[in-house]
This record gives sequence, structure tokens and C-alpha cells, in this order.
Amino acid sequence: MADKEETTAPTKTRSTGFPVLSLPEAVKIVRDAGAYGKTMTPSALAAYAGHQSATSGPWKQKAAALREWGLITTISTDKVGLTNRALQIAHPESPEKTKTALLECFQGSELYMSIYEDLARGTELQLASLANKAVTSYGIAIASKDKFIHSFVESAAAVGLAERIGTDKIKIFGTPVANDTPVDEQEVEELPQTETPAVPKRRQVGTPVMNQVWEFDGGEIVVTITSENPLQATTYGELSKVVLAVEGLVSHLGAKKTDDKTSDAAK
Repeated sequence: MADKEETTAPTKTRSTGFPVLSLPEAVKIVRDAGAYGKTMTPSALAAYAGHQSATSGPWKQKAAALREWGLITTISTDKVGLTNRALQIAHPESPEKTKTALLECFQGSELYMSIYEDLARGTELQLASLANKAVTSYGIAIASKDKFIHSFVESAAAVGLAERIGTDKIKIFGTPVANDTPVDEQEVEELPQTETPAVPKRRQVGTPVMNQVWEFDGGEIVVTITSENPLQATTYGELSKVVLAVEGLVSHLGAKKTDDKTSDAAK
């Protein structure tokens, strides 16, 4: 009796994952979210990145990239937080510390560091050849190679480990070099310490019940409160304490005489 021929079903090879967000793109999300605090709901974080849902496929890919860059962490089932590395990027103490934090992001990606270490230094490399190498040597899916090239090249350039040359070449450096292109265009260019980074505009919720401006020498303090529901009388008592505290702060900053801009609802 002839032996029964054995057949083996072909196995599917799982493609290698990579951060679909380049570092400059991740930095923008972290800075937009960081303007409103260290912790937030997943839905809020998704909204800062321009998504209406925290359960959509595109956002989940971005969230995975932020985790791979070491920028966000899960605190509880309904809270995520920015890591210390992310906070250094969102609220920079100095350009040097921010550059260090960004370099740590790149070095934390085993895939990107493996590819970086495998490339020749100081010579112009074709992006098409790099994309093919990523597919054949590192398991990147063919359909994703363009996204991979964008993410890898922009991220390596953001930390000074590479320079993009034209539209189809890249040069790899052995050590980080000065990068004059700001991340956020990249948005990594630091503002002078005397200036405050611009805060993203928030969507107004409810009806304005208080809007008061105190001007001081060289700037102003604005307190705006909106509410979908009428405020209780006791709340206005607490607001008066806030007003007194702000007025005390303004006196230290060098107050200027201004018109009272408090709305009638707050009086």
C-alpha cells in the first residue's frame, strides 16, 4: 500500500510592524495634547490628533505608533498619560533636552535602529532600494513600504541621524548632526524661554458666563468660563475668590489700567 502523501497548508508570513507616525507627526500630537495636561481620556487624545473616535482603525495605528515611540502610556481603562519623554517634548526645558528626548524615541525602536545600523554612512542611498531592502530583509509588507520610507526617513532626519536629499535619496550619519529643519514642520525648533508656545484653539462648549481680561505690562491674563447649565449662586462666590487671586497676581506682574470685560452673567 502506497504511503499517503502528506500535504502542508501554506503558512502566511506576518509582516513587520513599524510606527506609521513619523517622529515629527508624533511630536505635533504630543504638543497639541500636552497643552491640556499630562493625562486624558483616549477619546480626547484621539481628538487632539484630529480623529472623532478612539476606536477607529486609523487612530489605533497612530496610538500604537505613539506607544512605540515611548510617548504615551496606559494609566487605567479610561485614562492615558504622556510619558516623561513626551512631556519634555511638549514642554521643553531646553533645546538640548528636547533633542535628547527625540533621539531616545528613535533609539527605542529596535526595527529602526537595526535598519540604521545596517546602512552605509556618508553616502547617498536610493530610497527605492531602501524600500526593497525593508521588504526583503525586515519583513515590511509591500503595500506598506511607502509609508515605511516616509516614517523612517523623516524620523531619522528629525534626530539628526540622516539627511533627505531631494525626493529620492538619503544620507546616513554616524552620529547626530545639527538639523536646521524644525520638527513640526517638524516642530522641534524651540521658542525663546521668554515666550510661551501657542496653545491650540479649543472648541467652545456651552454659553459664556464669564470672560474677563486683566492686562499687565507686556501681556494679559484671560479667564473664560462657559457652561451648558446655569451656575449656582455658591459657584459665583468661588469665582470671586479666583478674581481676587488673579488681581493679586496681576499686581505683581505690573498691572495696566483696563476696562472691565466681565460679562453680565458673571456679575
